[in-house]
Amino acid sequence: MGNNLLRVLFSSTCNSPCSFCVSPKSLNINDTIKLADYIIQNANIVNYLHFNDNCLMSHKAEFLSFLGILESNGLRALPKYGKCRAGLLDILTADMLRYYGFCSLGIGVESFDDRILQDLNKGFSVKEIEK
Repeated sequence: MGNNLLRVLFSSTCNSPCSFCVSPKSLNINDTIKLADYIIQNANIVNYLHFNDNCLMSHKAEFLSFLGILESNGLRALPKYGKCRAGLLDILTADMLRYYGFCSLGIGVESFDDRILQDLNKGFSVKEIEK
């Protein structure tokens, strides 16, 4: 078995009211189960998962439930990679992602300039990013 990467898009929606992007709908529960089933069925050829979501934690409860499905099928240790907006990540969530097998998590901060964050209608400040 080589280095077989499975790129996954859990959801491309975002809960931020930014002024510059358009977010398609998120996966519904049936799509989530189908995605988990696909990963489970192909677990013998997949070495790691890369979640391409721009904002992985926009749907935290659903995503953690999805990871729980993978865990209940013996795939918790399958290495996972992804990205998250700083404002949606906290210590507890980071620990949970580590528990579920995340080896790497890119954290996006958009900008360290409050004026730019405000102009983009990001809904958070530099002070919140620093937390």
